[in-house]
Amino acid sequence: MSELFDRYSLQARMAPALLSLFPLFLLIAISFPQLYTVVAGLFSLALACGILTLAAHFARSRGKALEKRLNERWGGRPTTLFLLNNNNELDSQTYQRYVQFFTSNIPGWSLGHDPVPSYESAVRWLLERTRDTGRFNLVFNENISYGFRRNCLGMKPIGLIVAMVCSIVWVVEIYSLGPQWSAVQPQQWAGLGFTVLLFTWWIIIVGESWVRESGDAYAKALLGSIDTMV
Repeated sequence: MSELFDRYSLQARMAPALLSLFPLFLLIAISFPQLYTVVAGLFSLALACGILTLAAHFARSRGKALEKRLNERWGGRPTTLFLLNNNNELDSQTYQRYVQFFTSNIPGWSLGHDPVPSYESAVRWLLERTRDTGRFNLVFNENISYGFRRNCLGMKPIGLIVAMVCSIVWVVEIYSLGPQWSAVQPQQWAGLGFTVLLFTWWIIIVGESWVRESGDAYAKALLGSIDTMV
């Protein structure tokens, strides 16, 4: 798949989509090996027909819709909030250095009475200037991390449903063996354990604070790139 998707698309978009469906693939592979052969063939066909690309775009669209709601709840994008100094992450000297950089390098830019539009414009300008993934590797890596977490949160309802249904199927399958626990294969226990673990991960780890943490790290990296441009 690396030949069809760039690194960002593969890790930040495709991975959340496949992760939400992985318990289903695991269940089919272990409990229905003959069906898994068919599913593997369909997976290859889906890859050839671009359906996986559609899945990646679906994960992105859910993530972007969620991002809009999160930004409204937070009061703005993490990078804009850093410049507003609402979270006290920037010291005054660093803040002044960034503002001076924007004033000197962005044509017509100035800090208006309402600073939010000015900061958002500066951030958009900065995003366009940091697209060189080789030079701004840290920014790129933090962007991938943020995109992955954001899209995972967008896919969370689907991931929870799939993991819950698959967990129930595993329990029913194992319970149907009755007292003959020795008849339960190790891979069945492993399948149930992994699915329950993934279900727990969706519930406990994947949340707003998890996304905000990565968003703040991305904001720091993006603003920090200014010091490499001076």
